[in-house]
Amino acid sequence: MREIINKRKVKGVSMLRMIFKYRSILPELLDLVEVSVASMQDGKISSKERSALMKKFWALVKALETTAKK
Repeated sequence: MREIINKRKVKGVSMLRMIFKYRSILPELLDLVEVSVASMQDGKISSKERSALMKKFWALVKALETTAKK
């Protein structure tokens, strides 16, 4: 995330606007991050972990689509 912010040269105010705009997807984003961190503990991703990651990823995509339609 920080790399994306640095590439776009987002200032503090702009970052707050982006957070405010996409605040509805933060729970899905945090779920994806938590599952990602948990699945990388042993350095390998099992099929169950891969499935959980994909489920969280598509939930995030759906939330983004919903937010974009508003």
